Amino acid sequence: MTVLKTEQKVKPLMRAFEAFEKQYEQLSESHAVLKGEMREINHKLKTSNNMLNERLEENSSMKRRVTSILNAITEAVFLIDDSFNCECANLAAEQLKDENPDILLNPYVVSWLYSDDDIRNRNLIVDTDSGEHVFIVTVIRSDEEDFVKILCFKDITDEHELQKRIEREDRLRSLGHIAANVAHEIRNPLHAIDGFVHFLHKDIKADYSELESSDRILTMTERIRQATNQLNNVVSNLLSFTRDMKCECRTENLNEIVLDVYSTFELTHDSSSDVSFSFENPSNGPLYASLDTVLIKQVFANILSNAFESCQERMDAEIKISTGGNEEHVWVEFSDTGCGIPDDLMQRIFDPFYTSKAGGIGLGLAMCRRIVDAHNGRLHVKSIEEKGSVFQLIFNKIERL
Repeated sequence: MTVLKTEQKVKPLMRAFEAFEKQYEQLSESHAVLKGEMREINHKLKTSNNMLNERLEENSSMKRRVTSILNAITEAVFLIDDSFNCECANLAAEQLKDENPDILLNPYVVSWLYSDDDIRNRNLIVDTDSGEHVFIVTVIRSDEEDFVKILCFKDITDEHELQKRIEREDRLRSLGHIAANVAHEIRNPLHAIDGFVHFLHKDIKADYSELESSDRILTMTERIRQATNQLNNVVSNLLSFTRDMKCECRTENLNEIVLDVYSTFELTHDSSSDVSFSFENPSNGPLYASLDTVLIKQVFANILSNAFESCQERMDAEIKISTGGNEEHVWVEFSDTGCGIPDDLMQRIFDPFYTSKAGGIGLGLAMCRRIVDAHNGRLHVKSIEEKGSVFQLIFNKIERL
């Protein structure tokens, strides 16, 4: 009886144990399947991660190559987003922005960025520390579906200056042919007049000195000779101006040449004048360029003389000379607080034979420009009437060890 009761109690427990074993087997099978699936998922995930890392490395490598290409481009390239902020820029663009922090705020640039159309090959003139620069600007949309724009600046200052220099040389060449013919036609009669007046002067002085009017006649003949000499000098200057410019250039320290001209002029100018002089060299070091010392001194002296004359009627006027340089160029600036140059005359100050001075022949600044051109340099002028003028001369820099 007792055994029967025990068996009855054990049977449910056995059935439960059997059910547990079946569930365990099913769970083990499911675990094995899940483990296999996890291994497969892990394998796929690892493969995907490897592929993603490869893609990231490829993208990173591509980005480095694109960056290297952009940085090798001499044009300044900016990427502008739809909020008109600069997303990225190449090295040339960073350098341009360092020299001109407000370049992207230029009214013309802003208007081109706001335009719905692509902008190509627009000229832009920008004032920089190294003078006036001319750029060709292009603005294009990078993608039709977004508003990101690519902004490019190409510096064509050298090409622009070369074109203007060629045009000036062509005009001078034509003027030279005319000048040679005119000089020949003028000089022959001048020599005859001068010779006749010379003999007339001698004859009157020798044979008619007792006449009451002899002194007056001698004075008149002397004035005729002075006038013929003056006209002959004009012809000589004309021929000299139109003749081919030959420079004997050597590596020179620009500061030494400027200081020499400055010191000489300061000693020889009218000491009773109220005009003050100053010379500044912020770099405190030599600035080397290939220069013909004689010709360059002629240019500096002419500009300095003009500045001094423009300051004569001004109270407490000042003439300041400063020099500077960067990696490519050296320059000198002559600034004065004189009478300035009227706007309507600015376009003509370098024209041969144009002058606003009484008794001048108008070849001073024209000759200055010719000499600077012969040095492959640039000559810029800024002037405000009744405020003063700034003449800047820029030359290619030479590194000297």
